[in-house]
Amino acid sequence: MNDRQPNRPLPELVSEAQELLEQICRHPRFKHLDYHPDVTLSDASQALGYLQWELQAESEDLFDRPYAVQLPQKE
Repeated sequence: MNDRQPNRPLPELVSEAQELLEQICRHPRFKHLDYHPDVTLSDASQALGYLQWELQAESEDLFDRPYAVQLPQKE
């Protein structure tokens, strides 16, 4: 992963993290582990999903804002 460009867009990083979690969950070695943490990979995946929604909402909010020029009021 060191060959990746620094400061990649956050939505791109979140998507990549989601994909990695999915790969870990499907990995045969992981499936055979007797591993029961307090926070599961499903919890982490759900948190990333919420983060994706927030980023998407923020992006949509930025594009939906009117960019009108404020003209001085007549007295």
